[in-house]
Amino acid sequence: MASPSPADPQPVAAASTSPWVRVRRAVPDALTYWRRSIRARVVVTVVLMGAVVAGSVGWLLIRQISDGLVQSRVSASISEAVT
Repeated sequence: MASPSPADPQPVAAASTSPWVRVRRAVPDALTYWRRSIRARVVVTVVLMGAVVAGSVGWLLIRQISDGLVQSRVSASISEAVT
């Protein structure tokens, strides 16, 4: 069997690092990017505000629809009980 030559690829050391170490290294980079990039802050803010507005409108529509259905069932039950 031949001995490995210096040109043979060596195992990558980054593959042995745990995910927590990679996250720990990425957090400061992400915070620096957040502080320096007005575009990232604007995009994230617009997306979050859009989600809040869409969620609020959806919740209001569900409440209105469910209240209307309950009210129609109650009035149908009352009219049936009266007759």
